This record gives sequence, structure tokens and C-alpha cells, in this order.
Amino acid sequence: MNYHGSPDLDPKQNLTVDAVSLFHRFRQDADVEKVDTLLEQELARHLKLCELAILHAASADMYWCDLPRHPIHDFDIWARQHLEKMGFETEFSRTACKETVPDKNDPKESINAVMVHSSLTAKWFLAKPRSQETVAAEWHRREGLEAEDLIQNPPQRLSRGIGGDFDGGNTVWAAVLDGKFIIEVQQRNQGAFLCLFGLDGKCLHVEPTDLSYGAVFGPDVSDVAGWQDRAQQVVDGWQAP
Repeated sequence: MNYHGSPDLDPKQNLTVDAVSLFHRFRQDADVEKVDTLLEQELARHLKLCELAILHAASADMYWCDLPRHPIHDFDIWARQHLEKMGFETEFSRTACKETVPDKNDPKESINAVMVHSSLTAKWFLAKPRSQETVAAEWHRREGLEAEDLIQNPPQRLSRGIGGDFDGGNTVWAAVLDGKFIIEVQQRNQGAFLCLFGLDGKCLHVEPTDLSYGAVFGPDVSDVAGWQDRAQQVVDGWQAP
């Protein structure tokens, strides 16, 4: 309703209890519109923050991320609903752990407490694209371009040295095989490749390979064992009569 009075809420001024008292009871049209506008602006800001968290996780080759939480609980609910409409899977979870904390009434004493932590997670690994045919077609087109680039621009050796001065350089992992070959795992075009080079640096073999989580914390032990076995198989194939 319009009470033909001046607005009770002024975004340029600090909120007072007097203004809240009037707004709570009468809710003039202009003031309701101001509150709705502020809500929309804050929701848009929070959604962008959630999107940034998702993109940051994706850039680290992850398929999930914990979303930032908003002090106003309703914004978490709205953000979750929005992301699900956009094709993401969301999951709310709580975990509890026991902690020993000082007693505020007696600093010399401590009490056992149960601390509950909650998280809101967005996932996209198993989520279906909203436009599956379009995404599949574009995925195939880009993979074709990557394959062409690999042929036109073969991998170059990135490691240096051979013996005691061997340095893996800018590789995920590198090693010398039988004193005759250099094994390297390189990241290229958002993929990982197992490469074999001669001591002269000539590329002798290249194939795609798996890489656990982009090797953010270094290559996985099982990955290294697999690369060593596969490289040996390739070399054995060359040397077979």
C-alpha cells in the first residue's frame, strides 16, 4: 500500500529501530521495492561468489567444491536451487567431532564438546549437460583439434641431463630407461601424455595417459608404476625379434 508518506527506509542512511518499527507494520510500497532490490543484488553477488568457487575448483581439475556460505541462511537455499536448475548436483552434509575446550566459567577446567560442521557441496562429474548433443559435438570438435596439434607439433623433451645431473624440468614426471631412453609425462592441451625420447631428444613415442587430479601434489605412486611398466612394454616391443 502507498500511505502517501515519505519512505521509511533510506539506503544512504544507517538503519534505525524507528525505521524498522514503521516498515514492520506498514511496509510502504516504495520501501518493499527497495528491500526486494537489495535482496536481488545480494543474491546475484552470492551466486557469482559460488560460481567463482566452482570455476576455481574446476581449474584445479576437481569435480566438486564446497560452496561459500552466506550469513543469511535463505541465500544458501536460493543458491542451491539456482545451481540445481543449472544442472549441478548439490549436497548438504553435517559432520561432528569431539573436542576438548576450556570451561568459560573455570579456565582451569575443560569440558568435552561435540562440534558440528556443515557444508554445501556442488558436484558436476556425473551431472548431465543441459544440452547434451551440443556439448558432445563441441567436445568432439575440440578433441579433434588437439589431436591435429599433437601431430603438427610433436612433444619436445623437457628434461635435461642423463646421469647424476638428470633434471625432470617442467614435466609431471621423468626418468631414464635402460640408459638409452628418456621417459616423460607431460601435460598438454589439458591432457597428459606419456612420451619416450632418444638420448638425442628425438620423440620416439607418445600416447595419452591418466593423471590423478592433475598431479597437484606430485604424481601418484600407482601412476608412476604404470608409466614405468608401459614405457618398458613399448621399448620391449621395439627390441623384439
